[in-house]
Amino acid sequence: MALWWTNGSLSVSSGDRKWELYDRVVTHAEIRMVNGEAVRVEGTLNEVEKELSDAARSGSSRIAWLTQEGTDQQIGVNPDHVVSLRLVGGER
Repeated sequence: MALWWTNGSLSVSSGDRKWELYDRVVTHAEIRMVNGEAVRVEGTLNEVEKELSDAARSGSSRIAWLTQEGTDQQIGVNPDHVVSLRLVGGER
């Protein structure tokens, strides 16, 4: 499976299939960190990506505050430490 950004759209391909996922609504997303830890957060893929991007553009050591999956707990993610972002779960 391959994951890439093209013209503001997140695309996924597997074999001969390709999906555009940027505006797809999902129950949660998984953020993979450089240390291998996976963090699951609530929100659409677009919302999670926007929070990470906004924090990254705001300056060094800015934190993206997201809601951890299945809780009301806020979790701070340093966008400099994010390796990947993927869909997890079904659509709502």
